[in-house]
Amino acid sequence: MAYSREVHLRNEDNTKNLINYIINNYNIGNYKRIFGLIRFTWLGDKAKLDGYNLIFNKEYQSLDDVIDSEKDVQLKKIFSKETGFTNFYKAYRNTAYEWAVRNSNILVKVYKLGLNIQKDYDIIQIAKFIENFPTIPKANYPRIRMTSESLLTPLLACIDPTSRFPIVNKNHSVKELHQMMGITNLTLSEKTHDLLEIMTENKIKDSLYLDVYSKEAIKKKIKRVKQEVKKVSKELLPKDDTDVKYIISENRRVVVRNHRKIEKILLAYCSKKKIEIEEGVYSKLKFDAILRKYKNKTDLLVEIKGSNKVTEIRLALGQVLDYGFDFKNTNTDLAILLPKKPDNKYLQIAKELDIKVLWLNGKKIEGTAKL
Repeated sequence: MAYSREVHLRNEDNTKNLINYIINNYNIGNYKRIFGLIRFTWLGDKAKLDGYNLIFNKEYQSLDDVIDSEKDVQLKKIFSKETGFTNFYKAYRNTAYEWAVRNSNILVKVYKLGLNIQKDYDIIQIAKFIENFPTIPKANYPRIRMTSESLLTPLLACIDPTSRFPIVNKNHSVKELHQMMGITNLTLSEKTHDLLEIMTENKIKDSLYLDVYSKEAIKKKIKRVKQEVKKVSKELLPKDDTDVKYIISENRRVVVRNHRKIEKILLAYCSKKKIEIEEGVYSKLKFDAILRKYKNKTDLLVEIKGSNKVTEIRLALGQVLDYGFDFKNTNTDLAILLPKKPDNKYLQIAKELDIKVLWLNGKKIEGTAKL
């Protein structure tokens, strides 16, 4: 068993080396060549041959023909090694290429974004970008569709300069983790976040290693989560009737939509002012936004709420104080951002807590902090 996983990891490394050699030495700019790189990640000689023919615009009939004809000695050496590590469903292989033709612009864009990854934040943003991609239909059964993450994340894992972009697929261990945590219907960015966190906690060197040895790492994570859940359940305090009434009566969809609307306005503002904006990606520090150097050398940590309900404002104040504790030795101001100006009572409370209060006025952001 250990030997087979070592072979699997070796094949992944070989595939990564092949892809990056071609990227560094040949022009890979259009969707057809990018899709050729994707085919290299698939298991099977045909996929590898098709990948080569797409990239170099050839019509070779066998891998031996490629090896015999290739004049680039280094490429020939790398190409001759065993490659391919994802068992991409055959029923989707042809339709995946048709998908790439139809969505060539976004395929090229996500490829370029992958080449320029510098930190985990970039990985999460690419995952969010991919979440909105069209799905891939199954051959002869177009109503049955798969998301594009199984197609794209193996390539991104190979081209990411930080080697941390995780391969997101139907991994049973990942499913077990999410089920144990009571989480269902996760988005790609949420899955990616969890896998990045597992890599960090277990000091895993890269995402290819995680793909092969994820079961052991995830078992450790599950053990820790079970301990945390057990501990929290003992300390859980009863909520008052106001909270229960609010949870039942509040239209959460409206709140979420408002949150997204406010977030977009904040992003547009930061883009206009050329302020770098990031979000928290780890479960214990998953803040909504931090504006880097919004005022001289000072950052602004912001908690966004989609409602001015009293319970939401209280929650926002508590959350931003909690997150702010981890930034107490840095030049970081704290703020909450609401859909509209709150009552003076909460402006005064926030002032005493040294928390800035921001709110929307149309599409403008106003408040006690000058942005």
